[in-house]
Amino acid sequence: MLTNTFNFIIKIIQPENKKTLTRFIISFLLLILEQIALGVWSVHKNSLSYTVAFLLIFAFFLTVIDATIRNTTNINSNSSPSGFKRIIKATCFVIVMYIVLAISIYLSSKVGIVTKDSENTKHILKLINYGGLSSMVMLVYVVVLAPIAEEYIFRYLMIPINGSRISKYVSAAISALLFCFAHIGTDLTIANVINYGIISIFLTGNYLIFKDIRQNMLNHVGWNLVVMIITLI
Repeated sequence: MLTNTFNFIIKIIQPENKKTLTRFIISFLLLILEQIALGVWSVHKNSLSYTVAFLLIFAFFLTVIDATIRNTTNINSNSSPSGFKRIIKATCFVIVMYIVLAISIYLSSKVGIVTKDSENTKHILKLINYGGLSSMVMLVYVVVLAPIAEEYIFRYLMIPINGSRISKYVSAAISALLFCFAHIGTDLTIANVINYGIISIFLTGNYLIFKDIRQNMLNHVGWNLVVMIITLI
């Protein structure tokens, strides 16, 4: 039963032969399910059973992501970058984006635009600083689970990378906007729009140029890791 359900989900979310609208609908549903799982766990974060259920849900989600990508990507071990090269690329990506954001924050401060933690960031830090098992789970979610899920939803599913130029770039623009405002939430300030806009443009642009969702996922993981380290120091 579980195997049939798993295969059915993979078959449904194959993106290459689906219309853009279908992919967007699937993306929204997955995003809603992710947020529901996170919301329920954050309320019951002291419960071991809820924590285990939360991690199992994401383990299943990551398994589906991996299986889908494998089924829709021609994997050639000779042409695919090695793990070391991917790490180097991700490091370069993080450094460049950090420099650009630092320059943006500096220039913004010169015209009176002050950068503060968004409500999204404050909520995450609150859960991380809670202590105990919930802190460890939240760190794993922020650094590993969320970046992979977001790249899959906002880039892989929403952008028809091998589609027509119009559908690809229009979808990319919509995806970038949705990613940006999904992180801003109700904390709509000029500084947040600029900063999250830069992050969104970098991640979306990288996927459009290199067409490598695995690299995008690693780039995003690397970025979140650096941000968490800097924030918690």
